[in-house]
Amino acid sequence: MMTPDYYRLYINKTIVIPYIIDYWKRYDEMFEMNFAHFPVVYISGLEVYTYLKTKNTKVNIKHLPLSISDRHLPLFYIENVKDIDIINVGRKNKVIDEYIQHFLKKHTNINYVHREIENGENIYYSNLYGRIGSLETREDLLQTLSRAKIAITTSPGLDGGEIRTGGFNPVTPRVFEAAIGKCYMIGKYEKNNEFYEFSLDKLVNMVSSYNDFECMVNTKLNTPFNLHNEYEAFLMKNLNSTRFEQIKNDISTLFA
Repeated sequence: MMTPDYYRLYINKTIVIPYIIDYWKRYDEMFEMNFAHFPVVYISGLEVYTYLKTKNTKVNIKHLPLSISDRHLPLFYIENVKDIDIINVGRKNKVIDEYIQHFLKKHTNINYVHREIENGENIYYSNLYGRIGSLETREDLLQTLSRAKIAITTSPGLDGGEIRTGGFNPVTPRVFEAAIGKCYMIGKYEKNNEFYEFSLDKLVNMVSSYNDFECMVNTKLNTPFNLHNEYEAFLMKNLNSTRFEQIKNDISTLFA
C-alpha cells in the first residue's frame, strides 16, 4: 500500500501493481503522469475511485476496499478485561477532541488513552496513569484496543481536515481495528457512498454536539458490548482473504 508520493520507487517497473491509500486532490497531476504505465492501479477509497473515473483518468484503476488481516480475527473471539473507557489511537478530530476534553473535566474518573507524536514516534498516554509508551507492533495496538469500551473513529476530511485531503473522506483502518477489539465506535464520518457501502451507519454512533457526545459515551460505558453479530458480519465481509480473491480474478483477466 502506498500514497502517490511513492511512485519513485517503481519508475520503469511494470510488474508492480500499486495499491493507493490516502489519495488527496493535490496528487491529481502526479497520479496521471506517473501511474499510467502500470497494468492496473488499485484505489482503496470509493469516493476517490469515483472522482478519478469522473475525471476520465488515463490510469487503469480498480476499486479495492480496505480490509483487515485474517490473522487478527482470533482476537475478536477473546474476552478481554475492558479497563480503558475511551481510546483514540490515531489522528484527532478537532471537534471530537474538544468534546473529549470537556467530558474529562466533568468525569474525572474516566480512563482515556490517546496518541501523541513525539520526535516522530507515536507515544500513548492515559489521562489517569500517564505515559504508556509506544505500541511497537500492530498486535500491540489491537490488544490495547481490545481493552477499550469505546473507540473514537472519524474520517480525515472534516473539521479542518479538508485542507489536507481536498475534501475526501475515506473510511479509515480504525473501524476494522475497533471492530476486532469489540469497541463501541463513536465519532464523525462524512455520509458518502463508502460510508454506506461499509454499513457504518449501523456500526458508528455519530454525534453532532457535545450533549450528543456526553449522552452517547455515558450510555455505551454502561452497556455491555452487544453488537457481536453485527461486528462479526462486518469483519467476515472485509477480511484480506476476500480481497485476495478479487485480486486473483483481476490478474487472471489482465494477463490471460
